[in-house]
Amino acid sequence: MKNWILLILILLNHSVFANVFEKDNRAPFFPTEKPWAAIGKLQIGNGICTGTLVGPQLVITAAHCVVSGGVVVKPASIQFYPGYYKGFSLTWSAGTKIHVGSLYPKKEFWKDWALIEIDQKLGNQYSWLVPSVFRQADLPIAVSHVGYSYDYYKSEFGHFQNGCRIHEVDSFGSRSEYQLYYHDCDMHGGASGGPIIAWLGGYPFLVAINVAESIDPQTKMPYPDGVKYTKKTANVGSGVFSAVMHLLAPKK
Repeated sequence: MKNWILLILILLNHSVFANVFEKDNRAPFFPTEKPWAAIGKLQIGNGICTGTLVGPQLVITAAHCVVSGGVVVKPASIQFYPGYYKGFSLTWSAGTKIHVGSLYPKKEFWKDWALIEIDQKLGNQYSWLVPSVFRQADLPIAVSHVGYSYDYYKSEFGHFQNGCRIHEVDSFGSRSEYQLYYHDCDMHGGASGGPIIAWLGGYPFLVAINVAESIDPQTKMPYPDGVKYTKKTANVGSGVFSAVMHLLAPKK
């Protein structure tokens, strides 16, 4: 039986504490050049998540950001602000269509991804991150993470972290096409959907999005700041390669 069954997970938008490993290594995110301008703040009604361009008109985030009670929010209620910083963004675009990995991401967190079609081809102007996979034999692998966490200056600008790691992976699906990654990148609610980036051949590739954190089974709350990484204390990312490539594939 896989260890993931033993995990008790809480979705980031319900978290009340940051899940920080050892010390907080987040730094302010200044998205001044490509491809970092492809990452931005998602305003979804009154909620906030993080989104990333993965195509000319396609933004990826977490499904739990756009699904409530098995119902997907109206696309027009979503605004994407690439390169958001202190009330300023490069531009903005509204959602036109939403594809979700699961209508019940709390039960299927390995499918906790959503792809939002937007009304402008922002990717042609600001670039986008390319989805990829890495060899599991290379674990643990150093990654970077970006997110607009509530506790980080009230999401008025994002945070960037280099050198955190994906330590372990579980696979799901009939062909093991879904991956759940266990990582130690620091974050809080609002960082849901934030990109987890692996540097492959010296270039940044999107390998997962941040979706959940483990909670202490005794307190039913996130582990306190300064926790040491274990699989039980890990933050969790959902793999994106299969989902994104399926939608980006040429239509027959």
